[in-house]
Amino acid sequence: MFFIDDLNMPRKDTFGTQSALEILRQWLDYQGWFDSVQKELFKYIMDIQIVSGMGPPGGGRAEISQRIQSKFYVLNFTFPNDKQLQRIFQSILAHKFSEFDEEIKPLSEPLAVATINIYKRVSDTFLPIPAKCHYMFNLRDMSKVIQGTAVFII
Repeated sequence: MFFIDDLNMPRKDTFGTQSALEILRQWLDYQGWFDSVQKELFKYIMDIQIVSGMGPPGGGRAEISQRIQSKFYVLNFTFPNDKQLQRIFQSILAHKFSEFDEEIKPLSEPLAVATINIYKRVSDTFLPIPAKCHYMFNLRDMSKVIQGTAVFII
């Protein structure tokens, strides 16, 4: 089983194709390729499964062609709303805080809300531009803050 992260990262060439994805699509269609040395010899690659992930187009990520997309089962996950994020992070913190005194235990809710608010302000203020393309924040950044808080308190 292969996991291909950022499937839509290959840059499109002048003809609008992504050659790395076309090679992958050829394997998905025919289970192999012709040998580059012995032109008549077709090499089969069998018993492989491919799972991939990608973010929405933009920020260096291109839109993939329908030819390659038709070979995958597509699942779309939307970003959770604030109440869902609060419940996720509050339950993580509440579990960690359960070992502490009664005055520490109720702090899981305000810490989760504060972390969400800081994340929203930072991602709204620090927008990615070509000079600062690393200003791309996601749910992983927020979870690192919560994990760091839980580890730091212990």
